[in-house]
Amino acid sequence: MVPLRLSTYFGLIISVITLISIIGYTSAKLIFRSQWPAGFATLAALSLASISINAMLLGIIGEYLGRMYQQLKKQPLTIIEDVAGVAEGDNLSLTSTVTNSLSGN
Repeated sequence: MVPLRLSTYFGLIISVITLISIIGYTSAKLIFRSQWPAGFATLAALSLASISINAMLLGIIGEYLGRMYQQLKKQPLTIIEDVAGVAEGDNLSLTSTVTNSLSGN
């Protein structure tokens, strides 16, 4: 569960970095009139945003599956003690069932 939780935290950290970088790129472009190549800021922000969204969603899905696994692990083993509708001495093999159903028994 720890690596899955780390993935969620990694996504959140990258999201914060993305927001800070978008604010920084926008302010640098508007205030300082930086001369970056066309589309650099947009490409960098979209790349960081997609990485953060993927990491967060992977972490959320992993957390969900991990919790389901933990729930299922706590369930007791199921032991079939008796089969309903079968007499005690009957053979439960497939061939005897098919033979009995074909002969009308």
